[in-house]
Amino acid sequence: MSGFYQPNTYFGEDVLTVGSGAMYSTISAALAACSGGENIVVGPGTYTETLTIPYNDITITGLGHARAVTIQQVNAGIVVVGTKTNIKLINLTMQVTAATTAIDTVSVSTGSVYIKNCWSKMTSSENLVQAAQPSVLNCSGSGTIQCRYSRISYAHTGACGGTAQKAAVRVAASGEVILADIVECTISNSGTSLFSGVALDLASSGSVKMYRCKIDVTDPNSTYCVGLAYLGGTGLEHEFYHNTVHVIATANTGYGFYSADTATTSRFFFNHIHVEDTGGASYSYYVGAGATVISHFDDAVSDGEADVNATGTYTYVTSQADGNMS
Repeated sequence: MSGFYQPNTYFGEDVLTVGSGAMYSTISAALAACSGGENIVVGPGTYTETLTIPYNDITITGLGHARAVTIQQVNAGIVVVGTKTNIKLINLTMQVTAATTAIDTVSVSTGSVYIKNCWSKMTSSENLVQAAQPSVLNCSGSGTIQCRYSRISYAHTGACGGTAQKAAVRVAASGEVILADIVECTISNSGTSLFSGVALDLASSGSVKMYRCKIDVTDPNSTYCVGLAYLGGTGLEHEFYHNTVHVIATANTGYGFYSADTATTSRFFFNHIHVEDTGGASYSYYVGAGATVISHFDDAVSDGEADVNATGTYTYVTSQADGNMS
């Protein structure tokens, strides 16, 4: 393996290498040689591929920092996990540069994927007039996506109409998405849409959890410019703690968090939520009829309007006297 390091010293025996002077020149070729349980180690470079995971228990690790290994496509998904479980993606940049359909950078149905120290990106300028839009991470079934110590970038400038849902992260019925220690989650959208935001859950039992994430959302044209999540389903419970969220609307309406008229419970702990607008309206939370939001010691500031909008149950806890400390 001239020109490539000896991987077994660090990763064990079941290692397949990709890159200059390695065992395989493409990641897809290494995946085709898998039978389950392998570690694929990828050398620095740019790989134009869509990776369909064939077996459980596969780890793909880029050498060096996350920007040293880039897997990209113009208009196709990057990693299709599907039903496979215990998949790990480490030290990679995964990007779609010009999506024209509702594709995903990383997708899972009933499988599970753990993403660590990666930069996941989705870019689109397509006028895709429909509800479903491209996304970065999509859990389309009862699977699980965990993304930690990573970056997420979502830029969609298409004029997509009043029902379009521009979300970096999506979760379906019985699915779970966990974002933790995301050092940079940037949503920079424009063009008509129903909403722009980090996460979308319209399912009957999906779950969204965000811990210690730094989030910035801007969109001057969407009806709702939303920070943490837009919930329209009847998910069981959602959790958000120690996040820093900045939402910038223009002549539209900004929310730190939006829960529609559904029976769902969302718990917040020690978040900083700052929402501002120029000529529109701003609220920290939208709590629809039937929804419950419990805010524990949040620093929530909105620009000009009340902190809470709509008629659901909102509890703000700042001391034991308020109760509901658990």
